[in-house]
Amino acid sequence: MSDILVRIPKSQLHHFYCEKMESPIAFWRFAHKPKRLNVGDYIWFTRPDGIVAGAPVLEVTQREIESDDPQGAWKIIWQGNTTRVLHPAVRGIQYAQRGYRYLTSQEQQRLRNLLWLRRLLNSSA
Repeated sequence: MSDILVRIPKSQLHHFYCEKMESPIAFWRFAHKPKRLNVGDYIWFTRPDGIVAGAPVLEVTQREIESDDPQGAWKIIWQGNTTRVLHPAVRGIQYAQRGYRYLTSQEQQRLRNLLWLRRLLNSSA
């Protein structure tokens, strides 16, 4: 289990919320493969106010995907329209200043427990 935390650049916020989260398949590009990230791990998205969303990884690939942004050979693919939005944002986990970073096992457990609890509360409502 090697979840990663990705910073959403301010210039990409609209694209992230309006296109990636409404798409059946979404992806994030990386210049280098996040070596410890595997299918089933989570990709979490952060802004300065905290972690705002997360989704399980479906694929880690170098295959070509048509896009307006050709940067980065590696793509992390997830199901965009099932991305879990965390509102309010989760605070107390160090913000990823640039690019991405791996979460500690305690951070991963905290976020996954939070998702489980929110699903449980939503299913009983």
